[in-house]
Amino acid sequence: MSNPRELIERLRRKRTGVWFESPHCKIFGKDRSAGLVHPKQNYLQRLIDKVIVEFEERGLPVRIIILKPRQKGSTTYGAAIDYTWLRRKSVSAVVIGGQVSQVDEAWAMIQTYQKNDTCDWGNTGEVNSKSGTWSHGSRLIRETAGDARAGIGGTHQVLHCFEVARWSEGVVNSAEVLTNIMKCVPLLPGTLINLESTAEGATGAFYQHWLSAMDAEDFLDGKELMTGSFVRIFASWFQFSDSALRLTPEQKAAIENTLDEEPWYMGEQELIETYGVRDENGVMHLGEEVTEFDVWEQLAWRRWAIENECSSDIAKFERDYPRSWRKAFQKSGDQRFNATMLERMRKRLRNIRPQHGIIEMSNRRPVFRSTTEGEATVTIFERPIPGCRYIMPIDPMTGETQVGGTDPDYHGAFVLRAGYWDSSGKWVRAATAARVKQCRWDIDQLEKAVYPLGLLYGSAMTCKIAVEMNQDKGITELLKLRGNADLYVREFFNQREARTTNAFGYQTNVKTREKLIEKMAAMIREWDKIGEGIDIFCPIALEQAENFVRKKNGRSEAADGWHDDDVLAIALGCELIGHATTHHPVANIFALPPDIRALRAQEAGRKMGSAYS
Repeated sequence: MSNPRELIERLRRKRTGVWFESPHCKIFGKDRSAGLVHPKQNYLQRLIDKVIVEFEERGLPVRIIILKPRQKGSTTYGAAIDYTWLRRKSVSAVVIGGQVSQVDEAWAMIQTYQKNDTCDWGNTGEVNSKSGTWSHGSRLIRETAGDARAGIGGTHQVLHCFEVARWSEGVVNSAEVLTNIMKCVPLLPGTLINLESTAEGATGAFYQHWLSAMDAEDFLDGKELMTGSFVRIFASWFQFSDSALRLTPEQKAAIENTLDEEPWYMGEQELIETYGVRDENGVMHLGEEVTEFDVWEQLAWRRWAIENECSSDIAKFERDYPRSWRKAFQKSGDQRFNATMLERMRKRLRNIRPQHGIIEMSNRRPVFRSTTEGEATVTIFERPIPGCRYIMPIDPMTGETQVGGTDPDYHGAFVLRAGYWDSSGKWVRAATAARVKQCRWDIDQLEKAVYPLGLLYGSAMTCKIAVEMNQDKGITELLKLRGNADLYVREFFNQREARTTNAFGYQTNVKTREKLIEKMAAMIREWDKIGEGIDIFCPIALEQAENFVRKKNGRSEAADGWHDDDVLAIALGCELIGHATTHHPVANIFALPPDIRALRAQEAGRKMGSAYS
């Protein structure tokens, strides 16, 4: 049996994190004049280590993508991963950046690790200015993405790409270069691809890989991941202990008394409301990771960093030291909707318990029956409220049997509730109360789900139904046959007859489309204003809103790789919310689930039996 020291040494050779914090590892700290130091993992580095270990325990090829904050050790730790993988076994590794300078820092770190490492790996080697070689066969090369054939001359087991989002600066066909070099890493266990970058706009190859990746938290919670898929790793600025300044009680009071006082550091109160956590002693912190500093000391560092590292430009701070990855991409791109308000909506989703089901007609009245999410045709986020006003905007796509392409649009069909004042005088903002599930059904199938959902939120007639007419494809005519579908009617000037005429539905063109989007943008931007705002309770629609951008041509639309059908449907509802109709319940419209109905029937039978015994 091995002794404890041998076991520890074996673990150091197996896990980067253990070696990184061991006496064998030395790096230059932020104060280079202090010489070499033994590092200690921070929150981001521990998270990266956990994700890689989880990949290896599942027997999957390691694929990670890191949105890195400035000066928080992502490159330092990435270089440590490269180095330890090269020493653990015989591999071919490539480090590549868009420019030579983007690799220099990591390369110097690998040289430092190699020169000062005292761990017995069972092999020897050296790293010069261009390459690294080891006695057991490992080799390391550096490349730049400016070379269209970079790294594609062989097979590699480790690929580390730096500042991927910035490759487009001076690199022709940067996305193609990235794709080609990733193909050189086989889809096998024991291989590693690490895409690392700061944010640089809500477009490009890095952004698309980021969007398609799984959150690290979900992966570590056991969510299944397809072989070859990426896991995205992100850490907020306030999850680092060096993002705080030690203050006296008087200095803390000064921060508290000047919250959001100056435009250049505004957003402090919103940070507290969104991320503030009180510990068991009642002390407030931003997040749960850093407990040795309080919120005022964290905000003091934020003010210092904005002024001294970001030239008093809060947008630059949000890019370099983001609180959330959505915020980072918004600040470095041109997100159409207010990211702060969308983030606050997302936080509220934790308290929303949607009901999935189907709506059956009973005595000409709709009855909602709960089902599994897979069986459902509709999702209820908020049950109908007597006296509240509802509208159903529909943005149809071409029917399923007519659609071509690899990723066509979906139908967007929602029920929006207008905002109202409750009995206590509190304002309740407008909200997405329900939706037809995301689908690509033919129009007759869509109508069969839309009609009873409209009745559920209506009374003797459906709630107001507003159809976008450019892709109507017959749903309006099918609804008209129902006899009690309350369809939105618009007025337009008939040039031929020189008079005002009525027509069903909403006609969208370039001008009116932007008008719809602007109305939705205003309701999102004014989310926290009394008498204004909208809550998007649907996570699919909220994600679309987060990835809805203003392109360089000025057009507002979905970012590359995303859909906007839900956004356009909700935007239509926002524009026409004044036409919403009042809900007057006619009967009990929510059926008990079959298992509960059976239990209640059994209970009733027992009570009846006891009455006659």
